[in-house]
Amino acid sequence: MCGFYGVFSLNQNIKIKSTESIDLNHRGPDSTDIFFDKNFYGKFFRLKILGNNQSNQPMKSYDGRWIIMLNGEVYNYKELAEELEKINLIKYGDTRVLTELIAQKGIKSIKKLNGMFAIVIYDILKKKIYLVRDRFGIKPIYYSRIDNTLFFSSEIKSISKMIRPSISEKSVEDYILSELYPQCPNTFFEKIYEVKPATICEYSNGKFSEYKYFDLEESVSKINNNVSLDYIDHLLTNSIKLRFRSNLPINLHFSGGIDSTALLVKVKEIFGDEMPINLFCAKFSNNKNQDFYKAKNIAKFFNEKLNYKNINIKKIPQFAKEVQYFLDEPYGGIPLISMFQLNQYEKKKNHIVTLEGQGGDELFSGYNSHMLMAYYDLYLSNKEINLQDKILKYLNLSKKSALIKSKKLIKNNFGGSTDLTSFQNSNFIVKKKGSWLKTIEYFNILQNKIPRTLRFHDRVSAANSRELRFPYLDHNFVINSLALKPNLKIFDGYPKYPLRNIIKRRLDEKYIYKNKNSLNVPQKEILSKSLKKWTSENLKKINSLQNGRYKKIFLKKSLNKHNSFSLWQKINLNIFFESLVKINANLKSFSTLNNKKL
Repeated sequence: MCGFYGVFSLNQNIKIKSTESIDLNHRGPDSTDIFFDKNFYGKFFRLKILGNNQSNQPMKSYDGRWIIMLNGEVYNYKELAEELEKINLIKYGDTRVLTELIAQKGIKSIKKLNGMFAIVIYDILKKKIYLVRDRFGIKPIYYSRIDNTLFFSSEIKSISKMIRPSISEKSVEDYILSELYPQCPNTFFEKIYEVKPATICEYSNGKFSEYKYFDLEESVSKINNNVSLDYIDHLLTNSIKLRFRSNLPINLHFSGGIDSTALLVKVKEIFGDEMPINLFCAKFSNNKNQDFYKAKNIAKFFNEKLNYKNINIKKIPQFAKEVQYFLDEPYGGIPLISMFQLNQYEKKKNHIVTLEGQGGDELFSGYNSHMLMAYYDLYLSNKEINLQDKILKYLNLSKKSALIKSKKLIKNNFGGSTDLTSFQNSNFIVKKKGSWLKTIEYFNILQNKIPRTLRFHDRVSAANSRELRFPYLDHNFVINSLALKPNLKIFDGYPKYPLRNIIKRRLDEKYIYKNKNSLNVPQKEILSKSLKKWTSENLKKINSLQNGRYKKIFLKKSLNKHNSFSLWQKINLNIFFESLVKINANLKSFSTLNNKKL
């Protein structure tokens, strides 16, 4: 995990003072370096995972033309070095291989990368800059264009210091009503944008252009319809092997759920039971719904210790503010606060690199909303009545209720919670892509769940100078998993069959066939009981801002007794506004909220 910020100007007037910003030392504490000339200033913060001191950045190509700043990892750097016939580059790490790849093959060679990456490429000769983001947006880049100057950074806070942006009122309004975060490239701030995943942005001669180097739907359409479970298993093996390339030990976030258990089984199959892998999880005390004891039993079976961080509920208010600083924008709730504390705990234990199981639900119908759409497809086609009944049993829904919820979910453009306890109108545009199951899969991978989750996980790990890796988001694995036929994802009424199929090679069925537990973090109980006073204080403060247009918006949004997110929204928005005051953000756009200055 690294970070950077900088400025590119066509006016040849870059001055050191104009580049002053909030440093990102938390993202990269191992070294800090700067490159600048009359047109470009870039500051890089390195977390050393691969390579030696000669791998520090910003990095200049051997021919002197290119400056590269890479946040993330290019996992297939060894193969790329072999392709360049420069195998000696490997000892200098993935950034050196990438730099010489660009120097020899050009910008279009980005398509060859397998990894998670946010890259700044400065062409010294032609005086142009490129901003590049990985296929699914695992690593972030933000930018802002003012006159002929381009500001860029790994985090919004650095750009905020340089340009003083206003809050995007529309983003806040949409967030309140739909519970959805701004759709890329938009953010919660005016004039600050996010580089889209799978996109190369180019800025030169006063022109800003962008083009996609990867299209998920197009890639899936080219895959043979007969993708097998064995091939999916093979691709996961390759993905894990690539993500074990590191000069530091790698551990695993382990909840005892299907996704992390399948990863554990695969790691043991690949490297052998004798190779230890540290397992880490967060634990809430007095929570009967959590999978902690299940995770502990599985760890014991593999002779591994389950390291856990006890989450102190009384300290959540303190951590909520700290997390807000690192997130820059509103975030997902107490589960993220617990993840922040877990990363903090791992850092103290000197564990820097971790495998994460994000993506399994989105690829293999792990959410109730996915299962509902799978049912609706079968109902519309009048096929597999037996499977329809089993899905209804899994969802604990009658046929009538399932049809009502299906139509409501589609009408709302998939707005609401994935466990079907909340439905909200969504401003996202959702176009049907074949089946409804395929449509919601693309929606959650490209627009909703994955972008949001990756943003959260990037910030809480980077805040603690750590790196998370996601084997299920290897693009080859994603493409072929989406091409799997539905009956290979949902078997006997249970979702995520490819992963359950892996687990059953080593573990008893009691660890395999269990409905998804959405109550692992008892947020509703914490907010309404344990932290009732803190909740009331935040609601009182946010209510005081409900003058004018925002009061009407809040009134439209009633609290959902089955889902605590709407309650968390109000709390978090108050923390968000207070945090912006502390980092000197420009809040003039909120004059309609409160007559006195915040």
